[in-house]
Amino acid sequence: GNGLPFAPAGEPRPVAATDTESDPAATNGDGTGRARLLPLSAKSGDALRDLANRYLGWLDEHADSLSGEGEAEQLLSDMAWTACVGRSHFEHRASVVFHDAASLREGLRAVAAADGKREPAVADGGSVEAAAAAYEAGGPVSLAGLFVGEARRRVALPGYPFQRRRFWIGG
Repeated sequence: GNGLPFAPAGEPRPVAATDTESDPAATNGDGTGRARLLPLSAKSGDALRDLANRYLGWLDEHADSLSGEGEAEQLLSDMAWTACVGRSHFEHRASVVFHDAASLREGLRAVAAADGKREPAVADGGSVEAAAAAYEAGGPVSLAGLFVGEARRRVALPGYPFQRRRFWIGG
C-alpha cells in the first residue's frame, strides 16, 4: 500500500505537520492549548449532524475529566487522535479545529446546527487549519501526521449514527 490509513481520492496534496514549539499557529495565541482537529464524517448530512450531537453528549459524559487543565488537554488530544486514525472517513465531512473543551463544544454545535449551510474550513497558514480544509474538501490528508512525536492512546468515542431504513425484498 501507500502507507495511508485510507485510499486517497484525487491528486495528493501534501499537508505539513508542525510542532507547537516552532509553530505559533499551533497554539491559541498565548502559548497554551495546542490546536487540534476533530474530523467528522458520515454517509449523509443528517448522520453528520447526529454525529456532532453524539460528540456533544460525549463531552457531557466526560465533564469531570475535562475540568482539570492537564487532564482535559490529554483527553481531548487522545479523542482527536482516535477520531483521526481510528475511524473511517466518509463522503459528508466537517472538521472542528479547537484548543479546549469550550471551543470544541462551540464547533460541534455549529456542525450540529448547520443543515448543509456551514462554511467550509479555510486554511489560514496553520497546519491544523490546512489539514481541516483539505479534509473537508475530500482530499487526502495525513491525519496521523498531526500527531508526530506524540504518545497518544485510543479512547472510546461515540458510535456511528447509522440511518434507519427498511429494505423489503419483493416477492
